[in-house]
Amino acid sequence: MNHRDRIDTIITGELPDRPAVSFWRHHYRQEVKPEDLAEITVAFQREYDWDLVKVNPRSMYFSEDWGNRYRFFDEDHRKPELTAHRIRSAADWGRLEPLDVTAGVLGEHLGVLRQVRQGVGPDVPMIMTVFTPLSIAAQLAGTDEALLDQIRTAPERVHAGLRVITETFTEFARRCLEAGCDGPFYATTHWGTRTTLTDDEFKEFSRPYDLQLLGAVEGRTRFHVLHVCGARSMLDLVLDYPVQALSWDMTDGTNPPPEEVISHSYKVAVGGLSQEKFRDPDRRQDLLAEADRAYRATLGRKWVLGAGCVVPTDTDPGTLRAIRDAVDRWNPQEFIERAEQTEPKP
Repeated sequence: MNHRDRIDTIITGELPDRPAVSFWRHHYRQEVKPEDLAEITVAFQREYDWDLVKVNPRSMYFSEDWGNRYRFFDEDHRKPELTAHRIRSAADWGRLEPLDVTAGVLGEHLGVLRQVRQGVGPDVPMIMTVFTPLSIAAQLAGTDEALLDQIRTAPERVHAGLRVITETFTEFARRCLEAGCDGPFYATTHWGTRTTLTDDEFKEFSRPYDLQLLGAVEGRTRFHVLHVCGARSMLDLVLDYPVQALSWDMTDGTNPPPEEVISHSYKVAVGGLSQEKFRDPDRRQDLLAEADRAYRATLGRKWVLGAGCVVPTDTDPGTLRAIRDAVDRWNPQEFIERAEQTEPKP
């Protein structure tokens, strides 16, 4: 199987020739210029031959065209710092206007997608990071605390802003598909966890806008991933979202295991490894053991091996290589035998 065949097989619930695997990380220095981002993304793919390419731009690119400003550093491991943000008070949400997604920073990132697609070819599924409207609103507000205060004291004004953000990024998601993307990597970040919001707040300020955006590209995507960061994830509130796959930290004890989510949603589960362990070569065997546990739990069906989120910028390259090589050694016949052993007897 080529990479696309393998992912397509996993989506259907059939057994692939081997498990699919993919990891992604930030490259802070290269993320500043679109041509550098495209180049490093293609180089990372060629180095490890992942089954899936996630274009991983700087996480603040969503808010820059609305006026957020950041300080960038010519360093591998130092993330940009916010220097100015658009929403200074709740009244500012009413002044937010839809963006032309083909211009500015957003337009540059559509160009990145076209370059990456050309670089990796047609047989590698490619997904593009798109934050939820609520996550983007938090960037525009400057801090989580500011947005939470506005949600609780001026909810209608926040809704007005969320409608504009949703309109803009619905169009951006459509344009991503036209640029060669298979679907968004739709990230709730920590705004899809119970450490940040109550269930009622999520249902009011995230879910309606998520469904509007996702519904606009439903039926047009080939592989569309919903991601929830961190502990206490609200996976139970998003199982019905119109996506093919769910990505979350399966190693955190407050989150459900992959086999449970797969059985309840029949969606592909993406993950299985603890991203913080990638820094230390001495934790390599721990990661390989986690991979094997996820493999046994899913029997290789409806599963893509990955991390709970981005792997660190100082990830040990030898660890990535060891995991990638281990996947190639997994025997597809073993998948079949394990699946047969779990089938009920007549």
